[in-house]
Amino acid sequence: MKNLRNIFVFMLALSIAPAVCAKEAGDQYPNGAENWFAGATPPPGFFYVNYFGFYTGELKSGSGDKVILNGTTPSVDATFDAFRFVEMTHFKVLGADYGMHVIVPVVHQSMNLNGTNITSSVGDLTIDPFIFGWHRPQWHAVAAVDIDLPTGAYNQNDPRVCVGANYYAFELFWLLSAICQRRAGKPQSS
Repeated sequence: MKNLRNIFVFMLALSIAPAVCAKEAGDQYPNGAENWFAGATPPPGFFYVNYFGFYTGELKSGSGDKVILNGTTPSVDATFDAFRFVEMTHFKVLGADYGMHVIVPVVHQSMNLNGTNITSSVGDLTIDPFIFGWHRPQWHAVAAVDIDLPTGAYNQNDPRVCVGANYYAFELFWLLSAICQRRAGKPQSS
């Protein structure tokens, strides 16, 4: 019960912290890339997770119509491979396992915008020095602070070579994974 109280106090403290938000450019990390058990940390140890993806798209107006520039529709094809290195320690903080991670994305992008340009580069790094994971028989929870670093290629005068967002970002995460089990009932006799 004491650990549950500590978790509640920790969550409350983070939820009442002042927040300042601004959004003017692309994202460094594709939120939603996680899947099942996103709210569970692994046991103590060193882990490698690989996220591979492909994106293709054409530039459209706010009403959903294709945009035509110089007789062509601007488009992009991007393939990325994000290497995530996770270290979960044996240390406990407020009853949670403590860990950290770094995500190193490698991007290969082909953009057609007033001419085609192909760029391959390391994107914006994500580090997280504060991962806390709580585990119970029926649920797992994670609190974390991702810090996105503007390490990817960026040129304000040529968006065709940009694989980075050119700004720092701090993202607080609260994740919960619950295990729901259906209880087997007694078979009904007829």
